[in-house]
Amino acid sequence: MGYEKFAGSRLASHFCRFACGASKSVICRVFDGWEQGRYHCSSRQSNCGKLWLINCPNCVEEIKLLNQLVDEYKGKGDVVFLGPAASKKPDLEKFLKKNPFKYQVIPDSTITILTKFGTPDKTGDINVPFPMHYVLDREGKVVVKVQGIKSVDAVRKELRKQLP
Repeated sequence: MGYEKFAGSRLASHFCRFACGASKSVICRVFDGWEQGRYHCSSRQSNCGKLWLINCPNCVEEIKLLNQLVDEYKGKGDVVFLGPAASKKPDLEKFLKKNPFKYQVIPDSTITILTKFGTPDKTGDINVPFPMHYVLDREGKVVVKVQGIKSVDAVRKELRKQLP
């Protein structure tokens, strides 16, 4: 699948919903020179997201498992798989040619990852453990937040509960 330009598209709406929760309308900054815009987030689909980067060995290791998860739900249309990446677009293009990832990969998402998903430590630095997985239900509420390759099973379990 790889990444795609998503300004003004349904994918932008899903990404905004993923990053901002159940907000019905948000202003979402999309990166790499794409337009900032207002997107209506009315989707009743579940969102499954993975925060990652190409230099993270655990992030790369679990791609095969996540691709299997996407295949399980292919054609069902009730779940959107998003992969905001803290990696630059040219680096992702090169990486994805060798390592196909079936999530909708969103390049240059570092600022969104840090501001929406990071937590400050005692010194004020913002930390985001990678890989981090989130599942949002149809109302946009976070129902799963888990880290690491072993968390793929928790994501699968939640999706089976939401989408029997």
